[in-house]
Amino acid sequence: MTGAISRRHMTAAAVLMFALGWGAASEAQAQATSGAYRAGLKIAQSRNYSNPDCYARVFSRHARRDNHLDKKNYWSARTGTAFKGELWSECRISR
Repeated sequence: MTGAISRRHMTAAAVLMFALGWGAASEAQAQATSGAYRAGLKIAQSRNYSNPDCYARVFSRHARRDNHLDKKNYWSARTGTAFKGELWSECRISR
């Protein structure tokens, strides 16, 4: 019975931490270390965008790892309306 109680308390603590914003911080931290985020940041910096972090966050949500003949870790995002719309609404970047 004590195992069930401790799991219940841990779940409640996790919900409370997320409600207080700690979950958002850990999500952003995890996103910042992802390969897709780093690829997006590199792209944004090479294009001299004013807010490269914002571009990298949006890119990482839409990016997929593709097989590429010359590159080992090649990330790309389809430039559809969802990606372009999020770039504009969140980052004010028009592509």
